[in-house]
Amino acid sequence: EAPGRLDFRLEDSEVPDPAYEKIPLPPGMSRAPKAVLFLLDVSGSMSVNRIGPRLTRLEACKARVKSLITNESIVGDGDLVGIVAFGAGHRQLLPRPGGLGGAPSPRAGRRGTFPLVRSFTEGASGALAASPVVGPVDRRDVTSLVEDKELEHAQASTEKEYGSELQVYERNGIDLKNKKLGNFTFLYSSLYSCVGEFMQIRYSACSRWIILLCDGDDSGGGRTEESCRELLAGCAGNLNLVIIAVGSDVTKGSVLQGFIDTVKRSGGAGRYIAAAQEEDDSALQNAFAQVEESLLLDGGGQVETGGG
Repeated sequence: EAPGRLDFRLEDSEVPDPAYEKIPLPPGMSRAPKAVLFLLDVSGSMSVNRIGPRLTRLEACKARVKSLITNESIVGDGDLVGIVAFGAGHRQLLPRPGGLGGAPSPRAGRRGTFPLVRSFTEGASGALAASPVVGPVDRRDVTSLVEDKELEHAQASTEKEYGSELQVYERNGIDLKNKKLGNFTFLYSSLYSCVGEFMQIRYSACSRWIILLCDGDDSGGGRTEESCRELLAGCAGNLNLVIIAVGSDVTKGSVLQGFIDTVKRSGGAGRYIAAAQEEDDSALQNAFAQVEESLLLDGGGQVETGGG
């Protein structure tokens, strides 16, 4: 099999295994919560191309995300989740802007040195927002996000955030501010921004995961693949990354695999999955089975409870 491609069938998988039980921890210890951030490509091709006869790529992806987040054996009530739609910039959908969010106070875990990025929490105007990138699980919000087609509405909207690296488009005469979110695929810029935000000390008590789904290559969003690799290398094992290429339109899979290799070399977990087969949604199901397995087996490390 080619690197990163699936080599097993869904019916061979036992994820999630209903008989799975977590290993008991020693007295006075607890598992660190998981913080899971989904980055979903909402470029136009995600709604034009189909997986099977009924579902668009976007519909199939959001159904899988909903299924994962609403599965309490994988994402528990003490975990944190977030969903960001990206295209011509990025837009936070969960947690709801202005709602509850954040993370437990850090008690353990290594911390690297991360660059100060003008990114996810900074809009085009330069005004900083206070919304956290992940927050407590609200399964009702996840369900309504899917059923009310909020990703599709975001795709067709001009509401988005982007940093100074994208303002070069405006200087070159492109009215990026009034472009719909679905007009471009600024993958590198969005990944760079969200990683920079996710590496804040406020999340250092969590086992951090980014799950990125895309169906095409970066369309020149102001960040380079080298800058993304440099940022990922600085995460020092504090970030886990899964990238799922949806469909067969990604031509730079080697770049995405390079991001995964960088995360793994720094001490984190990483996996690149090319779910290219689209006659039905079995390839995407298989991809998410691997994500579920990784999250299910992630104990998140151990932290002391109580005491000083």
